[in-house]
Amino acid sequence: MNCNFLKLTPKDIKTIHGFIALFDILGYSQWIKKRHIEEVVINHKNMKHMVTTNVENFLNHALQKEIIKVQSYADTFLIYTNETSETGFKTIMAACRGVFEAAICFALPIRGAVTCGEFYASEDTITGKPLIEAFEMEKEQDWIGCWIADTCFKKISPKEKRRYKEDKMVVRYSIPFKEGTVEDVYAYNWVAHAIHNPRDIDLNYLMEKSFLQKGTSHTWHEERKIKNTTEFYNFIKNTTV
Repeated sequence: MNCNFLKLTPKDIKTIHGFIALFDILGYSQWIKKRHIEEVVINHKNMKHMVTTNVENFLNHALQKEIIKVQSYADTFLIYTNETSETGFKTIMAACRGVFEAAICFALPIRGAVTCGEFYASEDTITGKPLIEAFEMEKEQDWIGCWIADTCFKKISPKEKRRYKEDKMVVRYSIPFKEGTVEDVYAYNWVAHAIHNPRDIDLNYLMEKSFLQKGTSHTWHEERKIKNTTEFYNFIKNTTV
């Protein structure tokens, strides 16, 4: 076998410091199994188009610079900024809103995490500790929602952090984990910021349609996610809306 290695040195690898948001569609493999491949492809392309248009294209145009990038792999949407400034944080929060708006539009249950740090990113490769951290954080959660790492708030000023909390874009919440434990951390408030009028939305219908459109025939794991998500929705609706 001819091992044809690329002639690369550490100096050739240009890393960036930025924010990473990773989102997965819950129950995607089961969703695929119950549908024709044409429907799967159409839904995925539409979801990707909406996220790319509303997040990458819109935000880069609005900010007049290339600051954010969207990549998708099967059921995973990966979004990152190329800076850890306050603008970078504002942009990644806007990206979270865009992803949740698209997911609600297509009634797809999603779960995500936001981290920050040094990583490498190109058109075909992204790797680094923040990506692993985002992946691990996303997998731990047992709901529809998004966990924001505390380290992200160290990249912005105390004044900006207060503003995000006062605007209820981020809330302190006991996120439910799969092991049955909870942890009081920061969560993105998709209820108040990705739904135009939370009081008008039928959450039961959204949950029903999101989880595989199986009527009342949910698995125990799905029922637990629905319960945890409903509790967060009601918490936000009763305290901040």
